Amino acid sequence: MKKLVMSALALGAMSQAAGCIFVTDDDDDTGTIDVGWVLADGGCGDADTATINALLDGDSTPYKDIYNCTDGSGLTQDLPLGSYLVWVDMTNGSGGALVAQSESVEIDIDTAGQLAIADFAINMSNGYFDVGWSFSGGDTCASFAGEDGVSVLSTEVGNPAGAYDDVFDCEDTFGVTAEIPVGDYTVSVAIINGNGAALGEAPDETVSIDHGNEFVQFDVVIAGF
Repeated sequence: MKKLVMSALALGAMSQAAGCIFVTDDDDDTGTIDVGWVLADGGCGDADTATINALLDGDSTPYKDIYNCTDGSGLTQDLPLGSYLVWVDMTNGSGGALVAQSESVEIDIDTAGQLAIADFAINMSNGYFDVGWSFSGGDTCASFAGEDGVSVLSTEVGNPAGAYDDVFDCEDTFGVTAEIPVGDYTVSVAIINGNGAALGEAPDETVSIDHGNEFVQFDVVIAGF
């Protein structure tokens, strides 16, 4: 049986509502997950709620347990044995706007009474672009004489001063930028020489980071001049 278990954040208010029923699970073949979160850039900010999500393999709806953002950790409810995808949502109020979201990890609960551990570092106000690149016309990195990497330049829409440039080894075929504030960006990808001059480029992409800790993935195709 799936159920929503709330911490002191919500229980106090709900106990005042008439007709509330709290359901427990009598199945002994269960375990729990101890989930911790560290906020990488200075606290909860606009978030006051942390929701632990545990999605059982094969299911479409996760088990949810709600805590205060400031708690820093929490236990899931008793979970049936199985393999879970686990992540934490930081929101503005229970079920409110998503402020940040952790990465997800796979956790296996194999034995009754097992206590598994999951810890997350969550960037509350910044995200990342995960950019992959290939080349048109059968070109490769070696096709560009003097190449010295691939530049991923992320410029905030409407604010040219808000620009973030990350340079990666061309042969890697992808790169994850350093942290970039939440917002809308024009992303320009180019293969460059040692002086930073472009030898070829991809069409600009307009991409948004909508919440903290988001990894936005996209691919581009670079054409030579």
